[in-house]
Amino acid sequence: MIFKILKSPRLWWSLGAIALVATPAISEDPRDLVKLRNDGVCSGCDLSGADLENAEFPNVNLEDANLVGADLSEAKLTGGNLSGANLEMASLWSADLSGANLEGARLFKANLARANLSNANLQIANLSESHLEATILTGASLRGANLEGADLQGANLEGANLENAIFEHADLEQVNLAQANLSGVNFNSSDLSGANLEGATLRAVSLDGTNFQYADLEDAIITEADLNGIDFKGADLQNVDFSGVDLEGSIFEGADLRNANFSNSNLEGSDLEGANLEGVSLQGANLEDVNLTGVILGDRICTDTEDCMAILATNGQL
Repeated sequence: MIFKILKSPRLWWSLGAIALVATPAISEDPRDLVKLRNDGVCSGCDLSGADLENAEFPNVNLEDANLVGADLSEAKLTGGNLSGANLEMASLWSADLSGANLEGARLFKANLARANLSNANLQIANLSESHLEATILTGASLRGANLEGADLQGANLEGANLENAIFEHADLEQVNLAQANLSGVNFNSSDLSGANLEGATLRAVSLDGTNFQYADLEDAIITEADLNGIDFKGADLQNVDFSGVDLEGSIFEGADLRNANFSNSNLEGSDLEGANLEGVSLQGANLEDVNLTGVILGDRICTDTEDCMAILATNGQL
């Protein structure tokens, strides 16, 4: 029974807050709380530690408000203005913030799991080490936002603008980033295993130590990126344009690379064992020390790298 209770994301956050918030305990200004409830406008107010669970404040104005450690679980804040607000360690579990403005908000270690932030403005917000498991962020703008060390497992960011955002050391397992703008994003040491990046734009991204195992990158646009040693094991990379990209030492074991373009790319020392290379273009690519054992080419399976090179040459793929 104890184990089941501790699995609750809300209780986990509460226990963490108890452990991490220093004494004396934070407390809201009662006058500000009254003002909020009466007017729905409380910019710059002190609502730290306030209990606003299930509160309904659509289009509320909380610009630059102090909401450190506040409980806004399941609150309705649609279209609200929380720009510049301090929401560090606050609980926004399952809250509705769709269309809200949180530009520049401080959400360090906040609990936003299962919250609705669709079409929200989170530009340059600090979401480092925050909890965003299963959070809805479709169409949201997170340009320049800091999500270092954040947990986004199962979050939905389809069509979001994440230009120049920081996801270093973030957990992005099973996240939906389809059609998202990921230009200039820092994914260093992040886990994108099983993520959906279909049709996403990855221009000039930082991917040092990133894990793409079994991710879906079909039709993704990858340019100006250093992909040395990246793990794409079992990933769906159909139609991806890798032309001119440095992929030295990368792992494509069992990946679906049908109709991908590797022309003039550097695949030196890469492992493509068991990958599907049907329709792949390798013209001008550096294939020194590449492993092509068991590669699938239509109805043929290569016995070894030498055999595969001969088939690729016959097919006009080299």
